[in-house]
Amino acid sequence: MDDRYSDTAPTYTPQPEKPIPARDVHYLNIKRMSAFFWTMAGLLDGLLSIRFLLKLIGANPGSPFAGFIYAISEPFLIPFRGLTSSPAFENYVMELTALIAIAVYSVFAYTFIRLFWLVFYRPEDVK
Repeated sequence: MDDRYSDTAPTYTPQPEKPIPARDVHYLNIKRMSAFFWTMAGLLDGLLSIRFLLKLIGANPGSPFAGFIYAISEPFLIPFRGLTSSPAFENYVMELTALIAIAVYSVFAYTFIRLFWLVFYRPEDVK
């Protein structure tokens, strides 16, 4: 009889997990928080970009999707209202305040995350 087709399967014995050093846990937590902040900044920029495009193509504010995007993004544009005028032709609006808000929030997110790393990251803790 051929041994290649025997009924016994190799057994697997799990190895005990090694504990993660505290310095690595600290570094991983900082990376996770940084990724979370970048994700939130990206979602905000994406929301404002969708609003800009909807205004640019003259989307009907009465449609549920456009109304939802306008309502959700409006609080983030309040600090920039009245900063510039928005050129318009019929229903097509080039909302410059949305573009300015995208730039300002991106710079703010970058600065915040860099400060976060400066405060909490200690290179001597990580080898």
